[in-house]
Amino acid sequence: LIRHPIERIPSMYIHLVADGHEPRPLRAALLDDPDYVLTSSYAYQLEPYLERFDPSHILVIDADRLRHDRIAALAEVFGFIGVERRIDPQSVAAEHNRAADRRPVDATIPADVEQELRRRLAPDVSRLRSLVPGCSGWDFD
Repeated sequence: LIRHPIERIPSMYIHLVADGHEPRPLRAALLDDPDYVLTSSYAYQLEPYLERFDPSHILVIDADRLRHDRIAALAEVFGFIGVERRIDPQSVAAEHNRAADRRPVDATIPADVEQELRRRLAPDVSRLRSLVPGCSGWDFD
């Protein structure tokens, strides 16, 4: 499950602050801690699996698709792993573990910090596009 790399970063920050694991202001945390970028580096995370498994054995789903077309996305996952595709819409209606439900924290990324994060993530996004279809809508060009 992947999410737009830049959109994922403030969510991580909010969760870490709420859990008491991130004491730094947003700017310092995002620019000084490589984990924020590494956690959004999906090609980097995916490549070891592609070295060991045939790509047909790996399914990558965009989180936006899961959020906005949940039944179809789950049906694809169930079909991929070979289980019955019967899904009760009520059982999958709620979203869980949302950053928006956490303690209010201003996690608006300043434009200059976002530009730097995009610069750091651009090579990984480029590699990911060559590995996985479906993330081409991400604005990194």
